[in-house]
Amino acid sequence: MAFSANNIETNNPKQQSAWRNRYFGIRHGQSEANTGAIIVSYPENGLNNFGLTSHGSTQVTEAAEKMKIMLAQIGKTVKDIILITSDFRRCLETATILYTELEVEADLRIEEALRERNFGDLEFSQVDKYIRVWENDIKDPSKPKFNEETVFSVAKRLQKLLTVLENEYSNKVIIFVSHGDVLQIMTTMFMGCKPNEHREIPYLWNGSIRNMSDQAGDVIQKLKQLRKNKFFLVRHGQAESNIKKMLVSSMEDAERAYGLTDLGHQQALTTAGDLKRLLTGADKEFHPENVLVVTSPLLRAVETATIIHKDLGCLQPILKDHALIERQFGDLNLTEENNILKIWEMDCINMYTAPSGAEPLMTMLSRMVEVMKRLESRHSGMKIILVSHGDLIKKIKLILHGLPPHYDPMKIRVLNCSIIPIVFSRDDSCIM
Repeated sequence: MAFSANNIETNNPKQQSAWRNRYFGIRHGQSEANTGAIIVSYPENGLNNFGLTSHGSTQVTEAAEKMKIMLAQIGKTVKDIILITSDFRRCLETATILYTELEVEADLRIEEALRERNFGDLEFSQVDKYIRVWENDIKDPSKPKFNEETVFSVAKRLQKLLTVLENEYSNKVIIFVSHGDVLQIMTTMFMGCKPNEHREIPYLWNGSIRNMSDQAGDVIQKLKQLRKNKFFLVRHGQAESNIKKMLVSSMEDAERAYGLTDLGHQQALTTAGDLKRLLTGADKEFHPENVLVVTSPLLRAVETATIIHKDLGCLQPILKDHALIERQFGDLNLTEENNILKIWEMDCINMYTAPSGAEPLMTMLSRMVEVMKRLESRHSGMKIILVSHGDLIKKIKLILHGLPPHYDPMKIRVLNCSIIPIVFSRDDSCIM
């Protein structure tokens, strides 16, 4: 499991392991409580009242179509689905539509553990009062301020349910139909972070789907198999695109343009010195003949690699590999860099798709791991420097920290010319 029964308040990302099932969360469609902008969390108020609006029903129908696509992407069918819902009316109505649209074969399962978080004294208040509870979740999460259910209480009931499901099923697609806070807190458990950090994760809107359990476990396992080489990921130095705050990913635009600035050149020289110290062996000797530099073909990376290669005096020629190229931003190429937030938001929902024709997260990660495997097979025993780009290196760094690659990317920084070593110890922990 991804969390310890005795450690629910301080989840440790290093405790994550493989799940026996795939888990998805779907928030109920728009309900009468949503349109009324009121908090409805007591069972006596929510079990039989405040069902879906007509728009909410449409949202759920659309979610079912998206879910069909997701099933196909992971090689699963409706026969693999176990649909489990909160017993609140808005969730039951959502689950009923999903059950019909997806043609689920197994019986619909109802679990009280998926009920709305109880907001105590704020029942029937306006929804702008939620923020008071969320602020208290951060400041003093173990002590309710409005007689609300604490995040830890919600996490414990979810933990119990997940434990039962993991023991009961294997290789199933388990879809939870539940409420906003409940699914946000559940997400923290799959991500290995603290339950009271649930508001730091992109919010799950009515009728939205989140792939809960896919934490790119196959990627980290492949990384751990790289035992014959030491790899060093290096982000390119400051480039003209960084100064202009632009997303630049296409070969056509960046193979001969958007090179390094003067500062970027200096950063690359400094990084070369840092790499030399890291690459010096136990004999306190640096062996340039054992160092291979491989770079993305984009100009800013090639210029960085060239400076590093020359300063280290490497004997092997620089290799260019398209698999190290910047994440492809699709229609967002040559737009302002803040547009990457649109891609990161989709990363949290489904790592196999991306908006605006951009490259999906799993596609990017897979090509990175495959090039490392290929280099290891062809250059066994070499110390390999990979010069690449920010988003790609950031996602790998998140994985090496024991976090899922769609964890809040603002939490991890990869500055220009940062060095990320990849060396696994005998116990499979990453030495960074």
